[in-house]
Parts: sequence; structure tokens; C-alpha cells
Amino acid sequence: ATLSLGEGFTAALTQRCELYMFGHNASGQLAYTSERGEFCGAPTKARFPLRKLQVLHVAAGPQISFAVGRPASEEGRKEFQEKVGQAVSDSSMLAKGRSSRNLFA
Repeated sequence: ATLSLGEGFTAALTQRCELYMFGHNASGQLAYTSERGEFCGAPTKARFPLRKLQVLHVAAGPQISFAVGRPASEEGRKEFQEKVGQAVSDSSMLAKGRSSRNLFA
């Protein structure tokens, strides 16, 4: 399990590779809602465009969060290929993050 502390928010990665976020959402960095400015006092599971995603690493900074992961199953790999339109090898990883400038959208 890993904790990463941002500016007014926390990202928690479990041993099951699930990501939970809580705290201030000034820039949409909590990865489960698009409502900016919302405060969440309880850990809430992050939502990603891909449902079958295994999160491997998380980092947080001032009003930004960044998650690195890969498809958790063959079904997830197929979903990724359909949505992104490119082949993914077993060692490929996905990256997603949010900031006030949408650097990683």
C-alpha cells in the first residue's frame, strides 16, 4: 500500500492495486468526479475511463495527481485497444493524470 500526499488531498493505493482519493478537489485531481472545488472527507475509489485497470503507482503534488497502470486482464486489454486504437503488449503501461491545465487528460 502507498500513500501520496498532495496539496490538501491524499491518494491511497491499496495492495489490490485500487486507487482511493480524498480531500480538496480544486482542480479535479481526485479522479472520481469532474466537480471542481468539491471536498471529499472519506476515501473514494477513483474512476478511470477503463474499468479493468490495475493501478501500479500514484503520485500527488500541488493540485495534480498522476496514476500509472495497465490493463488488469485480457478483457481490459481488449477494452483499451478498442478505446485507444493501438496494440498493447504485456509490458505496456497506461498513464492518466489531472491538473488545472489538463496536462495529462
